[in-house]
Amino acid sequence: MVLCTRGGLAGAAVLDRLLASPELRVTGIVLSTRTHGPRRGLVAGTLRHLSRSGLAYSAYLWACTTGGDLAASASSRGSVRSRARREAIALLATRRVNDPDSHAFIAGCAPSLLVTAFFDQRVDAATRALAPLGGMNIHPSALPDLRGVDPVFQAMLRGRPLGVTVHRLV
Repeated sequence: MVLCTRGGLAGAAVLDRLLASPELRVTGIVLSTRTHGPRRGLVAGTLRHLSRSGLAYSAYLWACTTGGDLAASASSRGSVRSRARREAIALLATRRVNDPDSHAFIAGCAPSLLVTAFFDQRVDAATRALAPLGGMNIHPSALPDLRGVDPVFQAMLRGRPLGVTVHRLV
């Protein structure tokens, strides 16, 4: 399989579970590098995000992504990127999972299945078709409750319990 993730502590935890299963073989990892739009740049993109989302949510996102990568790197198991190096798993860091370079990488990994977990990009039909079994997503809430891009934050905000749903990508 090919794992598509943003990384951080959550992505590293999913990778750990997949690698621990003797029935599964991770042949590649697509690591999302999406942050701010390329037209805006880091400073302008950060300021725009702060103005649209507020300080609390922006700090939470930083903790889950960049801060999570730093925390995972400091742990004994390491970040997604360092685990890929240690386990000799092919890794592609990209802003666009559906572009030709990403397709070539995924095809080269010859996966039967794509698995997305804590991934911030939509996987289109052409990308899913690169794996004969298509794709599965690990969504950190009990769907349909708390749908959307950040159900963990929404659950914390509303004082709701967390859950998980595994579903086919369509």
